[in-house]
Amino acid sequence: MHALTEPPSEQSPATREWAADVRRRHRSLLRELRIEVVEGGVILHGRAYSFYGKQIAQHEVLCRTKLVLLANRIAVAATSLDAGGGVRTRP
Repeated sequence: MHALTEPPSEQSPATREWAADVRRRHRSLLRELRIEVVEGGVILHGRAYSFYGKQIAQHEVLCRTKLVLLANRIAVAATSLDAGGGVRTRP
């Protein structure tokens, strides 16, 4: 099962608040963000509109938590064709 389709694990109120704040501050770059704190570090889950958004989320979380990044599992949305045949960069 892909990490993004798994049900979210239990998060502390602090990690939920951090994720919500990062999403609010960078809402044009991020679709979803979930922070998973595990033994040894942090794992990021979610979706971003670009690799820049993925990088910004990583930077923000690492600055706030001061933890080691174990994995950045934020998926970047691919471009697709809209119904009119044009390229659509955001769903």
